[in-house]
Amino acid sequence: MRLVDERYDGNEEAVVRTEDHNTVLRTWAASGEKSAAALRVEQILIDMQEMCAAGNANVQPNVDSFEIAVEAWIRATDEPHALSRSQKILE
Repeated sequence: MRLVDERYDGNEEAVVRTEDHNTVLRTWAASGEKSAAALRVEQILIDMQEMCAAGNANVQPNVDSFEIAVEAWIRATDEPHALSRSQKILE
């Protein structure tokens, strides 16, 4: 995400928030890429959790973040383990 790159490059005005990440999550989930999209959504969610754990409270995943990730796996009809992946996210 370009905004994230700007922040890491030192642009203090580029503040990435949970809502920004959720927009990216929704876009990936709706892309029609099925399991590839679900994998990307899950990785972004993990990245959000890691950034939050590292002290960036602006990107703390919320209920919407997790719902989007679960929905992405539900749409991943080309992945036989999609439901178990969504279950792991819920846990």
